[in-house]
Amino acid sequence: MLVLSLCLIAGVPEPVLAGDAATNISNIQLDKSTVNAGGTVKITFDVSLREAPTTPYSYGVNISAEIDENGEPWTNQQWSGQARLDSGDQTTGHWSATVTVDASAYTGSYVVNVTVPNKSLTRETNIPLSISGSASPAQPKVINGTISNVLADKSTVNAGGSIKIGFDVALSDAPPSPYSYNVYISGVLDENGDSWTNQQWSAPARLESGNQVKGHWSATVAIDGSAYTGSFVVGVGVPTKLFKSSAGPTISVSGTTAPIPTSSISGTISNLTTSTLTLKAEGSYDFYFDVTLSSTPSTPIAFVGGISAAVDENGEPWTEESWWNKATLVSGNQTTGRWKVTINIPSSAYTGNYVFTAGSGFSKLVTSKNKLNVKINGVTPTGPITAYYTFSNQVLTNSTILRGNTAEGTFRLKTNDTQVQTPECIIDGAGEGWSRATLVSGDKMDGNWKCSLLVIASAPPATYEFHMAVVGFANKIKNEERVILPLKVVANAADLLVPSSNNAFITTTTVAGTSILTSDSIGQSLAYQASSTPVARIFITQGSGIVVVAVIGPGVLGTSNVNIAGRALVLTRSANSPINLYLFPDGTQGRSTISITVSGQANIKTINFGNFGGVSPAPTVKPTITPKPGASESPKNLITPTPTVKDIISPKPTTSGTPKTSTSPTPAIKKSVTINCSNGKSSKKVTGTNPKCPSGYKKS
Repeated sequence: MLVLSLCLIAGVPEPVLAGDAATNISNIQLDKSTVNAGGTVKITFDVSLREAPTTPYSYGVNISAEIDENGEPWTNQQWSGQARLDSGDQTTGHWSATVTVDASAYTGSYVVNVTVPNKSLTRETNIPLSISGSASPAQPKVINGTISNVLADKSTVNAGGSIKIGFDVALSDAPPSPYSYNVYISGVLDENGDSWTNQQWSAPARLESGNQVKGHWSATVAIDGSAYTGSFVVGVGVPTKLFKSSAGPTISVSGTTAPIPTSSISGTISNLTTSTLTLKAEGSYDFYFDVTLSSTPSTPIAFVGGISAAVDENGEPWTEESWWNKATLVSGNQTTGRWKVTINIPSSAYTGNYVFTAGSGFSKLVTSKNKLNVKINGVTPTGPITAYYTFSNQVLTNSTILRGNTAEGTFRLKTNDTQVQTPECIIDGAGEGWSRATLVSGDKMDGNWKCSLLVIASAPPATYEFHMAVVGFANKIKNEERVILPLKVVANAADLLVPSSNNAFITTTTVAGTSILTSDSIGQSLAYQASSTPVARIFITQGSGIVVVAVIGPGVLGTSNVNIAGRALVLTRSANSPINLYLFPDGTQGRSTISITVSGQANIKTINFGNFGGVSPAPTVKPTITPKPGASESPKNLITPTPTVKDIISPKPTTSGTPKTSTSPTPAIKKSVTINCSNGKSSKKVTGTNPKCPSGYKKS
């Protein structure tokens, strides 16, 4: 209520630049009436202003779908471009813009409009354009409806009683899903066009006879015991705006005596004064004003006062700075009184012209006398800045995640925009919408942030986009920038942590009777019962030749769920024979790094071991393993002590069959690329390995 009242008090005057010309934006012409999807259309128009604006105006051109019979665009597809001045000047000029229609555009009727920087400018609108593209999606059928014969079973009801309302419904077609209706009883409108009381009661209706297309409905509405005596009207709430509803009956409620409606009170605010009209930043000043009301309100009315920027020649405040406070009654009463409000001006206030205004939540109290011009001596305003929003160190904790779990992304954001908003993140197509980031360290101008987003359990397995975005309002213009990282969502735990090179899976092992003690690096539960029970399974399905698996940190490797091996194994794999290994706890805690090298390509994974206190200790690691009779492959324990990173090797067979060591090659890392995207005045930067502009924006 307070925000609305302040807008009414401010009373933004009409801008001065639009006036003499009958239409400020005119002669809108297209270089073609039909354009193919993926093509361009050039739009030209003329601008005529009374005088040149202090700050140069800019104009945009937008192509959007025509409005259908539902009063909505038949598709959300739209494209825009920035216009440039071809000839003339800001007062009288000829402008043009070239707009690219996306290749995925639907065939249909669209309209072209010029976006204006000042809402007072008049313009031609809705220039038709046809687009030839792909087949448009099926549109929902249009269903019209009427509600008639709204009747009550009685004309008078006592407070605490009930009344039954019946009505008929007729639809042009069966709705795709059943419609529901509600019956409302509220106060009739008074001379101010408002309900004389805020009391209202409602109840859902039920179908008594017929069907959804044509039926008779009724609802029984209970009247509250505290209801006021007076006239009320019955109405039926409709499911869509395509309904026509006949007026409901007026009923009388007999209850308690209603207070004088505050909404019917009128009054004036006048005689605004202060000790000085020249104020200083970091000062505190008392302002006074008189209030005269037509009658005493049943509930005391609160009044406020504030200082805000004076409007410029465009009819807009020259700065968004403002300071407000609640007023107190210093003499008189609510009907006729003198009020005081104290305004504290911060040290950061800009030097310039301001106005003091006072008011309440009731617009009828606002008069032409409720403004007082003042000047503030403070900080010299700076000119427009070149705003930047720089993302860095953006990373996902896990690039592959099981649906139904939480994905976490971290990043650093640095900006020079003091109007920057809190960054937000979204998993496009697999999340629950935008979610605010949490500041981990630093501040909003240069800080490290974290987003934790739930991947919905019903998300189909696919690669989605994890967006990290920020919006700022430097120079009174909305700026947006984002980075996009790929996030793979899988349906089964066995699909987790699959490298592109050798398809080595690290998954949990579910053994009957195990208890859950900790989680690995991808949020999956690890099972552990005793020394003979593995906590993870390593399953290698691609690549042939020498395979090296090594553990750095807690844990030992085994070739079955009962056979304990060492911390590194070298095996030979044939093309069609998968390798099964298991990871066992060794009684210690910490993070283990598992290196899997197949065909010379290394794959590194990590698993966290939690506190295994209280369980039986792991057996002593034996230096060798005795092969099982008949086994075609005999893994050997090569390394007994815990290896370091430099000890991880990729052996290759020699002519004698003895492996040699060679350094593992470093996997190629895709570099992030940043592109600029624009939509009229709004601009974005998108960063990723394969960045794309969001819908409605084009690459610039």
